[in-house]
Amino acid sequence: MKGHIIQIKGCILCLSLLLTLLVGCSSEDGPIGPEGPAGEQGLVGDQGPQGSEGEPGELGPERYFASEWINSELKEDFGTATSASFTIDASELSQDIMDTGLVLVFGRREDLLENQIIERLPALIDNDFEFRFQQRLGELTIIVSTVNELIDLDGNGALIEDYRYVIIPNPGNTTEKNGTTVDFTKMTYDEVVAYFNL
Repeated sequence: MKGHIIQIKGCILCLSLLLTLLVGCSSEDGPIGPEGPAGEQGLVGDQGPQGSEGEPGELGPERYFASEWINSELKEDFGTATSASFTIDASELSQDIMDTGLVLVFGRREDLLENQIIERLPALIDNDFEFRFQQRLGELTIIVSTVNELIDLDGNGALIEDYRYVIIPNPGNTTEKNGTTVDFTKMTYDEVVAYFNL
């Protein structure tokens, strides 16, 4: 019986301690303790999958050459002549360019209202005067002639005041984003300037 009493006293003592602990604990949190030290660096993960291929960009020609504006030498009065010409040095004009490249020549003039107009050669002006060019190694020849042999050239060789050329070595290698080939022969002067950022 004494053993039972000791066991009961032990149980009462344990229950008392447990109640004291439960009653003594507060439901409010205490202040946040200091930050602990950083953990060890983790392992490097596996490389992610390859991303999808982007759209191809616009391919440009390998290189190009563009002159400054060159004054016309056809400013005299040619009287009754029906054609006249002058030559421009174009050292970039090689045999390769002549075989596979493209040469664009532009002429700048003013109309009767003094508006600037840029023509791509060959050009027919006033339905009477044709401006064209011929290419040879290292040079371009600018030619003006009357369409009707009954009309004299007079001072009309100066209708175009100055000229500029653009040489594109490999025009067939130039494609748009959609894969179509760029046709420089159908571009205006402003389009060529924008394309090459001249």
